[in-house]
Amino acid sequence: MKHFLFLQPVFIVLLTALVLSFGAQNAQSGDIHHDGHTHARSPLVMDASYFTQGSALSFHHTHFNQDKSFATASKSFNEFCRDRIDGKVPSKNYSELFHRIGQIVGYFEGKGYKDIKVNVVSCFRSEKSNGVIRANSLKRNGGTTGVAKHSQHTHGTAMDFYLTSNGKMISISQTIDITCAIARQRGGGVGKYAGWVHADTRPNLAQWGGANCRNNPKVDALLGGY
Repeated sequence: MKHFLFLQPVFIVLLTALVLSFGAQNAQSGDIHHDGHTHARSPLVMDASYFTQGSALSFHHTHFNQDKSFATASKSFNEFCRDRIDGKVPSKNYSELFHRIGQIVGYFEGKGYKDIKVNVVSCFRSEKSNGVIRANSLKRNGGTTGVAKHSQHTHGTAMDFYLTSNGKMISISQTIDITCAIARQRGGGVGKYAGWVHADTRPNLAQWGGANCRNNPKVDALLGGY
């Protein structure tokens, strides 16, 4: 009995160490879902780098016919993302959106695509410019549908874009699928248009214009069953 009492503290210490070690392994090998359960990490989450470390993302602004490369979401990136109508420069830091675009580019880099360029159709919009664009879109659609009154573009969280590799457009459908996969993990809006993709970093998942993020086997495969 004395030997048992002597071993009790040692046993408790060993048991505690084992539990902590198990918890740490789970934290490294899984994600905590919103339901509180741990699930295996998807391939997208496992990758710490989505585009080549130290490299810059190449952009082309289709309205200003301007080419720039950025390694971070700097002040000059904000200027590049200025309103295409009134030239207003956003004050919000674009780091989250910049990283989102980097994830998308990195996926295609991993597939062997070279010289990828992000072609910006629309980025920041002032409230005034968004109102003009909304009015025009409502007019075109007979007053039934149009650009959102409080578009994510006005919050500095959205970009309309398409990708090219060596000057050739990368499939819009493929770009939509990877954008959907990331949005399912981290939240975000995904819109599919005839010649470009809308991506934003709102906290919840949203989809429109033919983008199918929720029930899409291709997106499921990208997430590894996530």
